[in-house]
Amino acid sequence: MRFMANEDNGLVKHKTTDGIRIRVKYLPIDYLVYNNIKNEEPALDKKGVDSVKKSYKNSLTFVLTLGPEEGKHFDITRVGVSNYEEFAQRIEEMSFHMHEYISLTINDLKYKPQLAQLESINTVEPSKNIIVVFDALDDNEESILTDDFTFTYIDELFYTGINNFKFNKSDVLALPTLNMLTHN
Repeated sequence: MRFMANEDNGLVKHKTTDGIRIRVKYLPIDYLVYNNIKNEEPALDKKGVDSVKKSYKNSLTFVLTLGPEEGKHFDITRVGVSNYEEFAQRIEEMSFHMHEYISLTINDLKYKPQLAQLESINTVEPSKNIIVVFDALDDNEESILTDDFTFTYIDELFYTGINNFKFNKSDVLALPTLNMLTHN
């Protein structure tokens, strides 16, 4: 987790505009697999782990975090909102329409997310996380990760503009392998 959170490793990018901090974090496949299997009883064997890993093979997963800039404390869902109706509209937009504002570009191919899901709105955190998953355009692609890529968020909620976050393929490939304990 510390490795993934360290911006020097290239897996986390952020930008601050007009008091709004936009952060994009790449989630490695090993991390996703570990979270998927960590509570399995009985523990999966290597073949089971490999099967779960294969299900993530042609996808890239990110966490998009929208929140106040560092040192500020306000609820991001209430920025620019003056009544309950506007607040409800903001929550609906963040819950069901974020996929319209997000894309991933790799080698001039533009991918739209298969999933852009707001995490729980019932937390008291000032920031909100959106899980974003991109899949290969078709089943014949060997891998979606063919080159460096750019995560784009066009901000229609807080009007911070077009936010591009460039990731290097070499940073993703340089990740240490997570050793998952399995039963043989």
